Formats: sequence, structure tokens, C-alpha cells
Amino acid sequence: MCRRVMPIAISLVLTAAAWSIPQEWKQWLPQLTRQDDFYSFWSTAAYQSALAGVLGSGRTEPFAVFSGHRQQTCRGEVTTCNDSRLTVPILHLTDWWAADDCIGPVEGRVSVHLTLLPDASRDYGWAPAGLPDRNACPLRDVVLTARHCMRYLLSMPDVHEPRVGLIGEGLGGAAAVALAALDPDLVAFVAVHEPAPGFHYLEHGMPADSPAVLAPLSRTKAASAIGEEQIRRTMTYFDFFNFAPEVKGPALVTMSQNDDVATPEQVLSIYNHLRCSKRLAVYEYENHLTDADREEFYYETYLWLQGIGYVQGVEKKRRGDKVMRLLQR
Repeated sequence: MCRRVMPIAISLVLTAAAWSIPQEWKQWLPQLTRQDDFYSFWSTAAYQSALAGVLGSGRTEPFAVFSGHRQQTCRGEVTTCNDSRLTVPILHLTDWWAADDCIGPVEGRVSVHLTLLPDASRDYGWAPAGLPDRNACPLRDVVLTARHCMRYLLSMPDVHEPRVGLIGEGLGGAAAVALAALDPDLVAFVAVHEPAPGFHYLEHGMPADSPAVLAPLSRTKAASAIGEEQIRRTMTYFDFFNFAPEVKGPALVTMSQNDDVATPEQVLSIYNHLRCSKRLAVYEYENHLTDADREEFYYETYLWLQGIGYVQGVEKKRRGDKVMRLLQR
């Protein structure tokens, strides 16, 4: 399959004005919630052990389902685009909010598109089967599947580069941050848009500020005798901002001020903990993962990749748009 990059996709003009990040944004640095065994839980050995448990052709099948639950972990597609100017293959991660997997100007010559937990609902979120067992949580399966697909992408005969570019949206953005931390030697860059979820990311277990994020956990507590403290401890392994300090970068993070799912507090929890070369773009779109803000994110990512050397050819500017702020550290 070939997806062509249309010229209009790279013809917009940046309108970032001279502007500094608000002080309160800089100071939004919630305490990490990692348990002492956080990285042993996510270690390569644990990943290999989980991979060995996949039945049948799971060791080579790129879209293998890792858990024993009936919930589908992902839906995947491999695409090629001979017209792509990107110099690395792309692993594109989205979730059930995304209507399609076409990423226009940031399609790689070879790309793997994963829709994570595609059977989840906008009203009810993902099915929290297996909680409070951290090894049975569907979010663990999401990261395992994404790691597996990243290796599969690098093993493809038409891929000769040693690293991939990660482009993630929603839950896919959160998972991309995890991959960038767990496999830094395999990741060229990470660009994430409206990453979610962030669960108990404040001190003393205070929950996230998004009802959509907390809905699966609320259902679990209502339907079982599991205590809130037990759920809270389990979810710290899947509070994706805990991965941010280990990302080597470079990283692009984008968000919408009016997003009530991936709220600014959740996104800034990731961004402010990044210690790599990073850039933040803020939009004024309404709602979560709309077509307009997703398209803007792809354009923003393309220009950013031009600036850091992952696009072949001469840089082009773009016309005015709804980009509100562009910040770089």
C-alpha cells in the first residue's frame, strides 16, 4: 500500500510569536509515583518472558495479543510510501478515539500503524479486566504489543535503519513515551499528541482530573470489593509520566488547552519530566483527538523533523493556522 504525501501538507507557515512559557506551567512537576520495582516490572527480561507466553505464531506475528482476555489489544496495518521524505521508518500509535491511521506528511517509507484497544468506548474507556493484577492489565499488553511491533518493523526486509520514529496520539502517545524510555537505542525521536491517560499522578494518590480517564477504574471499584489503595498502587505501573525522565529524545509534545480527556495537567506532567531536547506546541481546538488538531499535529511534526534532520530536502514554511504557542527548550 502506498500513501502519497500531498504538497499542501508541507506548505503551511509557522506563526509562533515571541512568547515564554507561563511560570505556573514550568512549575507543574508532580512527584513521580514509581514503585521500587517499576523498571524490573518493565524490564527486557519481563518483556521476553511475556513474549514467550504468546501462543502459536505470536513470536513473529506483529499484532499478537499478549493477554488471555477477550479484549482486543490492537488492530494493525503495515503501509509503504515511496514518496516519503522521512529518513526513518515510523511506528504510529493511536487509540479508539482516532477515526483513521492516515498521517499524511509523516508517513514513513515503511510504517506500522497500531490502533490500541480498538474495542474500547469513548463513553466507558478500556475494559479494566484483570485488575488489580498488574500482569493482567490491558495497558501492560498495549506496551508489550507496541514493543513487539517496533522490533517487527526493524526486522522488515525493506527497513535498513537501526531506529524508528515514534508518533503517538492519545493512549498511543502515552505508550510511545514508554517505548522511548524502555528502548532508547531503537528510537530516533518521539512525537506525541494529547497523550493520555495519567492516573494517580499527584502526591498522596490524588486522582487525575479527567472523568474519561478515571471511568474504567471507577467501574472496577463499583463492581468489585477491590480497595481504592490496591487499584491506585497497581495503576502507578501504568501512569505513563513515570517513564518521561528516561526518554533520551528528541521529543515533541503537543496538546489542546480545551481537551477534557488529555488535560493540560496530564500532558504537562509528561512534558516537564522530560530531560531530553524537547518542544511543546499548544493548540486551542475543542475536544480530544479531533480531525483538525490531529492534522495540525502531523504538520507540526513534519516541520519539527525538518529542523532536527529527519526529513530529506529543503524546508518549506506554512501558512497561518491555529498554532497558539511553540516553545522549545
